Amino acid sequence: MDSEAVIYGSWRSILTSRVLALCLIGFLINCKPSEPFLTRYLEEVKGLSSAQLASSVWPCYTYGSTAALLPVGLAAERWGYQRTIAVGLACREMTRVLLLYGQGVSTMAVMQLVFAAASSIDTVLFAYLYLLVEPGAFKAATATLHAAFHLGNILASLLGQMLVSHTEVGDNLTVLFYISWGSTTAALGVFILCLPPPSRPAPPPELWRLMRPTDMKSMYSGRAVQVWSLWWVLGFGGFT
Repeated sequence: MDSEAVIYGSWRSILTSRVLALCLIGFLINCKPSEPFLTRYLEEVKGLSSAQLASSVWPCYTYGSTAALLPVGLAAERWGYQRTIAVGLACREMTRVLLLYGQGVSTMAVMQLVFAAASSIDTVLFAYLYLLVEPGAFKAATATLHAAFHLGNILASLLGQMLVSHTEVGDNLTVLFYISWGSTTAALGVFILCLPPPSRPAPPPELWRLMRPTDMKSMYSGRAVQVWSLWWVLGFGGFT
């Protein structure tokens, strides 16, 4: 009975407007029906070859994601979680603009770098979640946000495939990219209008000024922390 009460309390604590707003943002930034057709779009609409994509465009995302992981976390602690998330959403807007109106290999490479920065800030989005709920609800809240992320991917992929297979969108993939831009813009709108301040205080920015290089070194002096950090960075970069 006690375990049932704990589970009920966890779910009750996350079903709040602030948490649901964050989950809606996670859903919208991943609800992009254009993503399964990105390679085809760049080849057919933008005129890039498979060799150009493989050698000059796709690697920019992998390298950019790996390089941005640690800086975005430090930026969140220094300038605030909400500001960092706002930068990530702005990068997603810029990604859409470059995809729709940019031309050439160099522009698409920049697009991938910008998108890498936006994707890296997703980790800050999850960290911000833990400022909205009590520690006892961390597991349930994390599961809910992950579900929203993946639901956006699934529904967008199904929508994109349906439009390409059964409508004239198959002959005009640009339509899918406008739909994705609309979803990304909606996420930015939810952030501006609905995302409230955290219910629990974040670490004050003054801690950044008080932190010395020796403090940073001590944080990563443990063997387990070093191995875990290296595994996480390389794993994330390799996955992307």
